[in-house]
Amino acid sequence: MDQGRRRVLCACARVTSGWRLQLDPSAPGSHDDDYVYPIGFRTSRKHASATNPGSKCLYHSEIVAGPNGKPQFKVTCQDMSEHPYEDSTPNVRI
Repeated sequence: MDQGRRRVLCACARVTSGWRLQLDPSAPGSHDDDYVYPIGFRTSRKHASATNPGSKCLYHSEIVAGPNGKPQFKVTCQDMSEHPYEDSTPNVRI
């Protein structure tokens, strides 16, 4: 990591997938210069509800295999589990 850059991890998310995820470095899109994207990685956290203002609900974030074999980033709100957010990049703003 560059001396001028600093990463901060959020202590409010819980990793729910196994700690021993396998990463295939030759898989397309499995990593970039700064991050790895292991398919099967999953976290959960409570955040403001998308459907009930003033309340919180559980959000599940996971990295799944996309149709082309590259990682797909999926966020599912417990209140709207039938409509998950999915994209090919983790840098999506909702």
